[in-house]
Amino acid sequence: MTTSSTTPTRRSTATGRVLVVRRLTEADLPLTAALQAAAPPSSALDVPAALGAGFLRRWQLAQLTSPHAVALVAEQVDDDAGRGADGRRTSGVLLAVLDRRAHREHLLHQHGPRIASALSSAPLRAPGALASWARLRGGPLAQAVTLLPTRGGAAAGARRLEAGAVRVPPVAELDALVVDPALRRTGVGRQLLAALAARAADAGLDRVEARVPWGTGAEGFFAACGWAASTTRPSPRGGFETRFHLDL
Repeated sequence: MTTSSTTPTRRSTATGRVLVVRRLTEADLPLTAALQAAAPPSSALDVPAALGAGFLRRWQLAQLTSPHAVALVAEQVDDDAGRGADGRRTSGVLLAVLDRRAHREHLLHQHGPRIASALSSAPLRAPGALASWARLRGGPLAQAVTLLPTRGGAAAGARRLEAGAVRVPPVAELDALVVDPALRRTGVGRQLLAALAARAADAGLDRVEARVPWGTGAEGFFAACGWAASTTRPSPRGGFETRFHLDL
């Protein structure tokens, strides 16, 4: 019998517990947002942790409700019945996009104003995080909040240019991979990436890509998981990043 990629995966750990990877739910958000908010820059690959848990909770909600995204949580349980391991259930979280353009439309129509509101009240630990993230992802949100015109003028020109462009098949893009620091090197991140690859393959995609901060140690992890590095270039977030990909 074939197991669907949406079925939770289970793997025994060296401690005798079971690591479960499953779809993120709204009930998980307080813990997963706090986990991402506490992550170092090398872990929060897209949305900076400095934006705070409140904003990250709203962002993760947008990911888990999008039909064009993947939101996964890893948790340790004592056994397959699902009993918690010493009260610590959340071991890691992964966020990815299967179709960036379609997901952006979902973000605008379903969550844009609420995300922008959460962004405006985010207690920044590092003000530069907002500026760098806004350069990368802020355009659609600004359009949603200010109700900028989407017909005529520059918008019409952009649509004409887009219509004449060669269509590139979408690839899955990893936005965030965060693992509880106490559980690193135990296979949590590797199992989350494997679950993402399975979901991307089920969606008919043939590649998963990630932008990994250079010089943080994360590059070695992706290489060990079988991902291939391509180029290292300046990052919109500051510093440099290495592009990694996994062919499915």
